[in-house]
Amino acid sequence: MVPLRRAIPVDRHGRADAAAAVGPPHLLLTAAVAPLATAAVVHAWRRLTKV
Repeated sequence: MVPLRRAIPVDRHGRADAAAAVGPPHLLLTAAVAPLATAAVVHAWRRLTKV
């Protein structure tokens, strides 16, 4: 297992790079959009099938 201090980039002032620690931006975008997309699909399916 990789030590946590090496896994998170730290600049010369000792601050962790928050963006690098969280992950690539597209992962955050996917996590934010996925529930909305799922709800939209479910809503559309219910309207099409009239359930």
